[in-house]
Amino acid sequence: MKQHLHSYRLLLMVAAICTLAAFWLLGARIGVEQTQRQVDVVISYEDTVRLADASGVPVQEWLTQLSDAGVRELLVTPDEQAEPDIVRAAQDAGLTLAQAGGTAQGGTYFFAARYDTLAAAGQTGVDTDTEPLPQAQVLDALRESGSTLVLIEDKNQTGCVLPDGYTLDGYTGGMVKGFWLNQTLGYSGAEEIVNMLYRAVVDRGMTVLWLTPLTDAAGETVAEPAVYTQLLQQLAQRLAPAGYHYGGLTAIETKTVSPVLLAVCGIGVFAAAIVLLGVIVPLRARWLRVLLFALGCAESAGGA
Repeated sequence: MKQHLHSYRLLLMVAAICTLAAFWLLGARIGVEQTQRQVDVVISYEDTVRLADASGVPVQEWLTQLSDAGVRELLVTPDEQAEPDIVRAAQDAGLTLAQAGGTAQGGTYFFAARYDTLAAAGQTGVDTDTEPLPQAQVLDALRESGSTLVLIEDKNQTGCVLPDGYTLDGYTGGMVKGFWLNQTLGYSGAEEIVNMLYRAVVDRGMTVLWLTPLTDAAGETVAEPAVYTQLLQQLAQRLAPAGYHYGGLTAIETKTVSPVLLAVCGIGVFAAAIVLLGVIVPLRARWLRVLLFALGCAESAGGA
C-alpha cells in the first residue's frame, strides 16, 4: 500500500490542495446558514376566516392569540391588502402583511395564496383563482421592490413549487425556503405536527412556516385557538436548543460561486478517484494515469 501511495503521490497532493477549495466553499455556505436562525411563522387571512367561522371565535381574537404565540405575518392577496379593515386587524394584532400573488410591493412575497401538489407524480403546480402574471413582470417587480421571495417546498421534498412555466434561472433577488403545512394531514395531537415542523426547520433549512388549519382523524377542522397556540409554544421550546427562535425572516442573497473554485474541486475529486481506482485496477502505465487526469481536468473545467 505504501508503494502504491508513493507512486500516486502527485495525485494525492492535487487532491489535498483541491480539498482546501472545497472547505472554502463549505465555509461560505455555513456562514450563510448561520444567519438563518429566525423562523417566520405565517398564516393567511383566508385560513384565519375559516378558523373563525368553524369556531365562532372572532377573526381579531384569532389573530391576537396567534400573534402572541409566535405568528409574525398575515398573508393576504392584493385584493385583501386593499381592504382597510383587514390591514387594521393585522396591525391591531401586531402582525405585518405578506403578499400572495400580484405585483410585489416590497416585504415578503409568495407566488400564491394556496399551494397544492398535482395528482401526477413528480409534477407540482399552483392553485390560483386567476391566471398567473407573466414571469418577467413578477420577477422584475420582486427585484425592483426589494421583496423577499418565499419558495415553498414541494410534497416530495425535492424542489419548490413554481407557477406553470416559471423558472428562477438568472433570478438574483433575495429568497428563503418555506414549508406549507397543508390541511390534508390527520391530526392526532400537537406532538406529531411539532416534530414535522421541527424537522423542516432544523433538517431542511426552512425559515418560513406557513400555518394552515389542521384536521382531525375524521377530516373535521380543528378550530380551537388553544391547540394552535400550544403547538407554536411547543415548537419554540424544541427549536431553542438548536439556536432558532421566532422572528422576521432573513433573505438569502444570491451569491456567485467562482467557476475556478468549482473546477478546482472537480479536479480534486478526479485525482482522488484515480488513486482509488488504482487500488482496484492496477494502473501501472503512467501515461494512462496522466490521460485519466487530463480528462478529469477537462470535464471539471467544462462543467464549472
